[in-house]
Amino acid sequence: MLTIKTEEVTDEGFPMAEFWKRKDTVLVCGGSIPCIREAYVLAVEKNKTDRLAYVPLTEEDYVLGTAEERISEKIRSVSRRKGVEVIIFYLSCPDILIRMDFKHMEERLSRETGKTVRCFFRGPLGKAEKGYEKAEDFVKHLPPDREEAVEEVPLLPPPVADCAGISDWFMQEGTANILLTPAGCRSCMVHMDMMAGQEHVYYTKTEERDYVFGMEETTETQTEELLKSGELHHFALISSAVPSFTGMDGETTAARIAKSAGKEGIFFEADGFHDILWGVSRAERKWAENLRLLPKEGNKKTVLILGYSPLLCGDIHQYDACIRFLRKEGLTPLFSGRNEMTALPSLLWVVSSAGLSAAQYAAESCGIPLLISCPVGDHAFSMWQKHVRNLVSAGQGKAVLKIHNMDIPHTRKEKVLLVGDPVHTMAAAHALWHRGFSRLRLGAYAWTAEDRSLYEMAPGSDWVRYFKTEAELENLGKEADMVVADPLLQPFFKGKEFIPFPWGALSGRKALLPGGGIMGHVIWEKLQKL
Repeated sequence: MLTIKTEEVTDEGFPMAEFWKRKDTVLVCGGSIPCIREAYVLAVEKNKTDRLAYVPLTEEDYVLGTAEERISEKIRSVSRRKGVEVIIFYLSCPDILIRMDFKHMEERLSRETGKTVRCFFRGPLGKAEKGYEKAEDFVKHLPPDREEAVEEVPLLPPPVADCAGISDWFMQEGTANILLTPAGCRSCMVHMDMMAGQEHVYYTKTEERDYVFGMEETTETQTEELLKSGELHHFALISSAVPSFTGMDGETTAARIAKSAGKEGIFFEADGFHDILWGVSRAERKWAENLRLLPKEGNKKTVLILGYSPLLCGDIHQYDACIRFLRKEGLTPLFSGRNEMTALPSLLWVVSSAGLSAAQYAAESCGIPLLISCPVGDHAFSMWQKHVRNLVSAGQGKAVLKIHNMDIPHTRKEKVLLVGDPVHTMAAAHALWHRGFSRLRLGAYAWTAEDRSLYEMAPGSDWVRYFKTEAELENLGKEADMVVADPLLQPFFKGKEFIPFPWGALSGRKALLPGGGIMGHVIWEKLQKL
């Protein structure tokens, strides 16, 4: 078992850095989100996003055989950009596992596009292929660089992957988070998508036979050895693209380890093709299903906070005022994925869209009152306090934060677009509404249909417009005078007044500013100045 620790991004170990020495070359990435995001992270660091393109594939694309055509279409699209002469398809583990005919792809697409199209084997599976070459040898077979700059086009950031997101959410003390992966899927966690200082995060040391015969035995052996440490009392197995693609039985594996080691364990399913929102949502829902087995609270009343993780929400200290109020009311705040539950909570408090599914399940199956609200500003905080008291007192019911007072004078005419998690952007919109803004629109990045289904559960979802492509986001921006969004999205809003609202689901741990988050002082100070 190997440890995952954070590092700064450097060129070392990244073949793409060698390819980007050329001016006429674009990399096209497929595979799961970690395959894409690894390349994106370095492209942002080196200001080379114009030299990268990616295909947002699904596991079904690989299973049903549509992946190759979708990749081919992206290569054709890139070939039409001015200045592009060489296109390198940056192979991923799923591409290799389904045994695409890479030679035929190179020949066919080179002929169709009139450009040089080559496939580069990368990752732990790629390095085991007979056709593998090191990047410095690979470039020797390319035609001379034409030295013409490639046409720049804005590139949507691929979001944090489900597997990385689950590890970010599940931080129980004394628990080992074990990412089941042949090394590659850990890279973007190391460089961008894991909190600095986070401990007890590991990944499996695999061999080629594990991809043929399954990762179960290797996982069991290595996890049992790890758990011999007295400081670890629990473990979480977190799947990724390769074990999911090869059909690993994670539930049975976790049960066997728990029985053998005498430790509590859980398996969180992730396929690497879904993002942090869906990953945390599914994991938290599974965790919440155990609530129905708990007794009702005794003398100690608790509030279960759902949907929080640093990457999804920002600095945990943004909730300090709310936490102080809860404790003053005799309520103990507990965060899902961080604190253990010993009894049914008195209230469910949802702070992001990732918590909506678990909250809905717990509210309906256990009869727990539900509050969906991120109070931004004095008015919203006062309403939040009132809702907490009423719901706990009644022991039932539901309350949400949304724009409801239509009689407030509309003194500001600017069109404002707020992009992010609708639970968060509705909170900001509510605050702006009470400052006289009425022409508000919320934008949400729906990486998958599952993301959109979650967003549609959020309060005020009728205010939300969804986007998945660069063109859809640019169209949203055309309707706005001001934009509040993650800094990585700023290139889509040239000429607009832009207010940075860092979001870890896109910008990774670099978004985690002290006082950051929708309820933190960083964004509130900016909104108050409008």
